Amino acid sequence: MRYKPDRKAYIGSQLYKGDGLSAFGEDGEYTRVRAANGLLGYVLTKDLTAAETVPGDVPAQEGAAREERVAKKTVEGKINMIWDQITVFEANSDPFRLEAREGLDVVSPTWFYFDTDKMDGDIISLADASYVNRAHENGCQVWALIDDFSRDPKKTNSSISRNILSDTVFRERSINRLLGYVAEYGLDGINIDFEYVQKEDVTHYLQFLRELSVFMGRMGKVLSVDVYNPVPPAYWSSYYNRGEISKYADYVCVMAYDEHISGGPVGPVASVGFVETGVEMTLLEVPKEKVLLGLPYYVRVWRISAGEETASVRNYGMRAAYEMFSDNGAAFVWDETVGSYYGEYRAEEDGETAVYKTWLESERSIEKKLEILVKHDLAGAAGWKRGLETEGIWDILIKYLK
Repeated sequence: MRYKPDRKAYIGSQLYKGDGLSAFGEDGEYTRVRAANGLLGYVLTKDLTAAETVPGDVPAQEGAAREERVAKKTVEGKINMIWDQITVFEANSDPFRLEAREGLDVVSPTWFYFDTDKMDGDIISLADASYVNRAHENGCQVWALIDDFSRDPKKTNSSISRNILSDTVFRERSINRLLGYVAEYGLDGINIDFEYVQKEDVTHYLQFLRELSVFMGRMGKVLSVDVYNPVPPAYWSSYYNRGEISKYADYVCVMAYDEHISGGPVGPVASVGFVETGVEMTLLEVPKEKVLLGLPYYVRVWRISAGEETASVRNYGMRAAYEMFSDNGAAFVWDETVGSYYGEYRAEEDGETAVYKTWLESERSIEKKLEILVKHDLAGAAGWKRGLETEGIWDILIKYLK
């Protein structure tokens, strides 16, 4: 069974005489089928015997009821996961990605996104087999990420869920592509990062997760889903229905950061109060054994110019932000209420005075967040993103997760 109606396409499953298949129509010399393990693909029509209709389950896309998914325990201790942002294929072999990390269980490369030229459910891939092999050799699982971000400035992010997930054929094509990539690259799981689903489209999003969950389960693979922290500024995201998501996902990753964003008041990326409130609200809907706490390994630096009503903002790695402020004479002061160091300095730029402010994420601030994780006995942590953390972060992660 091949993943495309093409004799050169990747073989996803080896079929044998007597195997049962569900057929969905012909495509040239091929018939589109679903194998017993849930994988979708194509077989040569001439190789099929006369069809025999037998009673079967209602197809997942027609809304069949499914049992709630139990979290798949795949590592010892609590899960230590890190997202790995990859925007071009060549970045898969960057030197810092070759390093093995003690205590790291899961890496989630940002490999998959929708083809917005077609808008038919096809998926563009940046996956690299050598990356997967290297991760496995280093004792890491790979849960590749797919997002709903549009790379086309003429198409809105929300158009993906509206146009693709709402269409049964397009939605099934997306699932087929993902299952194909899981099999082709030997992935251990998929991470869903859909941040632009609109309220009127959430039923289609949940149906996508429901259908994908069935086949990921049959393949023995992990399905994890990223959700907003359910407190301001993302309190509006309650319509995502975290409780329903948790029925289909092995793990729900709470992105407990972005407390202060561009265009709003200045402040920390993730104060301890913001994090703990978000965890407590999430646990009202999601079992603790499924919750991964999203940690920020980045620092938001605010620049305020004289006469400006709003501040401009840029993101930095932990060490880069620390050095930027230290080099300009800033003294960091620990803010116990926020749970991070605060720094500020002034600089003369183009004839005006600019004020720079930051609430520094560091080993100490991440430790405060991990204390919340342990307090609520969550399943583990997921950090955004690889390469922005300081070396000492790994020791803190081992201390609290292993």
